Amino acid sequence: MNQNSRKTADHRDNTSGQELVEYALILPILLALLLGIMEIGLAVFNYNTMSNAAREAARKGVVSRDEAAIINSGLQLTSATALTSSNFDIQWLNANGTSEVPSADAKQVRITVTRTYQLLSGGFLKLFGLRGTLPMTATATMKLE
Repeated sequence: MNQNSRKTADHRDNTSGQELVEYALILPILLALLLGIMEIGLAVFNYNTMSNAAREAARKGVVSRDEAAIINSGLQLTSATALTSSNFDIQWLNANGTSEVPSADAKQVRITVTRTYQLLSGGFLKLFGLRGTLPMTATATMKLE
């Protein structure tokens, strides 16, 4: 072994633990980033499903004034998000945009879907005094035929 190769081998021995320490320092940050990306993706999926359910229920409300049928049309899309009929609110709006009971004067139907989304990292966030839930609301308004 010549002098240069011996210095290289000694240098590798001295820095072999450095990579492990750097990895241990960066790993929690990378895992938190990955969990955050997953949380955002699931939250967007849930909001999109709620929005589609509100739109479908409003479309049903355009042609039918049966509130049970309206809610059921929205619930057909929500098997992955665990929505129930209590998450749906139906409003019949007159020409002024004020709410009323379903009548011949109603010009629009507004469906509001509300839900509190439980974050996967909710228990961890509560350790830092943060909420582990995310309130979500989706609304669809359509003119009646």
